[in-house]
Amino acid sequence: MEYTDFYGLKFLLLSENIAIVHSAPIFAALLAVPILGERLGIHRITAIVIGFIGVIIIVKPGTDVFKLVSILPLISALFMASVYLSTRSLMNTDSSIAIIFYYSLALLITSIVFFPSDFAMPNIVQLIPLMSLGVMGSLGHYFMSQAAKNAEVVVISPFEYSSFIFVGIMGYIFYNEVPSISIIIGGILIILGGVYIAYREQKVSNI
Repeated sequence: MEYTDFYGLKFLLLSENIAIVHSAPIFAALLAVPILGERLGIHRITAIVIGFIGVIIIVKPGTDVFKLVSILPLISALFMASVYLSTRSLMNTDSSIAIIFYYSLALLITSIVFFPSDFAMPNIVQLIPLMSLGVMGSLGHYFMSQAAKNAEVVVISPFEYSSFIFVGIMGYIFYNEVPSISIIIGGILIILGGVYIAYREQKVSNI
């Protein structure tokens, strides 16, 4: 998941990459049917269709502007969807700290597999931001798991999707990236689909 996400950043705009990755809840809604035995009602189908339309608008398959590397964040979203489903089950039996610990341990083991043969030890200037990625990532997972534990999904989701806005702003400030209108429209549709899925799941769980 992390590998394909970071690799996609090498070729895509920050806003483009994060918008596609945010299709993960759409994939999770689909995978919940065969894995968790959940039903696929008309509301969830509508939200999934809206989200996928957003993905298609951004990726543009079958056109001259289609980039094969756009599939990378889609793969990341698919893996992230499996993480959502696993976390949903684990939160019933394990604490947030335990989930983050085992997640980080598995990530360390997986990283060894992709360890580059031409590895060069970074200097202190490079090492600080690299290490901060791990710290910020762990804190992000911790706060998200705590939020999921103490607040309703429909309340959390809009805040999670706000990263699309923040990444777009940072991409412009640091890299002078300006997202195209197709990325903005597609991102909005993906967000609408994901938020509506969260809303419906919360509504059904309260019945």
